[in-house]
Amino acid sequence: MEPIDPTPPQTPEFPEPVPPPGELDPTPGPDLPDPYPPPGELDPPQPTPVPGTEPAQI
Repeated sequence: MEPIDPTPPQTPEFPEPVPPPGELDPTPGPDLPDPYPPPGELDPPQPTPVPGTEPAQI
């Protein structure tokens, strides 16, 4: 006779089928890019160059 395996059968963590993305979760999926932030929100304002100090454009 074969020995009985004492470990119970592995049950899946999510027995229910996973719903399609966007059906229940209102948050957009990773495939949708984040909207661009308004100008000046993340980038610091660039200092205005003083006349005579900016490098010469060749």
